[in-house]
Amino acid sequence: MKSLSILVLVGVTALSSCSNETKISVIENDTSYKLDAKFDNSRTAKVREYVNDYYKPVQVIPLNSSDVTYAVTLPDHTKFRIEASKGELHLQFDKKENTSAAYARLKSFSTGLGSVITN
Repeated sequence: MKSLSILVLVGVTALSSCSNETKISVIENDTSYKLDAKFDNSRTAKVREYVNDYYKPVQVIPLNSSDVTYAVTLPDHTKFRIEASKGELHLQFDKKENTSAAYARLKSFSTGLGSVITN
């Protein structure tokens, strides 16, 4: 019985730590869109791959870098700021500086990001 209690405790602790490590929050108002994502460190390469594939041909985040902070301007003149480190991604987008099409693309990006960090 004691070993079963320890096993249950270990299982609950593992689930708690997983759920605490994966989090996406979006703060949005009339002028800005801010995305903050925290995920398991093991998903970092997948997240960076997703970002770069989504915004091809621009390589937004160098795959072999550890911590990056960039002001990005895409060929269609979309502008945003991105910060990436192991297990974290932060993106800031000014709605006044960008088109509604760029905003719609960012929203689609955010939805896909959720799938990448949780699967």
